[in-house]
Amino acid sequence: MADVKAAAPRALPVFRAVGEAYGLVLRRPIALIKIIWFWFLVVLAGSYLVNWIESLALTVVEQVTTEDARSRLYPIGLTAEFVNELIFLLAGCAVAVGWHSVILLQEDVKGIAHVVLSRREIFYCGVAVLFYASVYGAAASVFALYYFGSDALHSLPLSASGSFALKLAGLASLSFLVAYLLSRMILVFPALAVEDGPISLRRFWQRTRGNGWRLFGGLVCCILPVGILIGAVIWPAFDNSSFFVEYAVAREWLAALIVFVTDVITVGFVSVAYRELVLAQDKPA
Repeated sequence: MADVKAAAPRALPVFRAVGEAYGLVLRRPIALIKIIWFWFLVVLAGSYLVNWIESLALTVVEQVTTEDARSRLYPIGLTAEFVNELIFLLAGCAVAVGWHSVILLQEDVKGIAHVVLSRREIFYCGVAVLFYASVYGAAASVFALYYFGSDALHSLPLSASGSFALKLAGLASLSFLVAYLLSRMILVFPALAVEDGPISLRRFWQRTRGNGWRLFGGLVCCILPVGILIGAVIWPAFDNSSFFVEYAVAREWLAALIVFVTDVITVGFVSVAYRELVLAQDKPA
């Protein structure tokens, strides 16, 4: 991408962007269904495969008498879970790239399904893994340093010698720092989905200046309502419904669908924020 000149920072209209993210789901239902349905089935198939492998492994373990033989079978379940998470991640990234393209490039979804897993989707997935791993890995490292570091760190809020209130305050501060850093760099993902050429992290840091907490608040507004809906309405209904108790598969289908819809709403908000903060501020040098 060509070099750009930073414009004056502009404030992200958070509530308008969140409203547009929700509205896009209602305005483009056909495109959304085409993007989701195939990958939704892929995730369900992967989940069933994992459950079958784990059940088979447990059955074999129960028939084995020696502890040494059992220990060799335990990694089967862990491997199955890893494969399941990888399938879910790839499917989620394929859906995200497709929805970014619909919003930002005004592309139509051709055919009856968005069955695309190109180098772009795989690279998007790889960057997502590295991005979140680096952010949370850094947070975990600082957290461990506070608790297990040298005596020189004992005066810090999260040190083992500090009071509970100080530890809680330190942990909260660290959590907010991670959230802020994550929010400042989140707009790299729509760029990966729609831009060609190298991606400059400095560019996104400049474009989101003054909007870190706005981006964080918008992400919360996309995720929290669904979380409240699940915790207060859906799961209690599951527990009290003989249908969902008897037919656990229906519960798995609905849970997977909720996750996909939440991801799509979040991707929509990030796409709108990218349009408002990056595309609107980019100017040829």
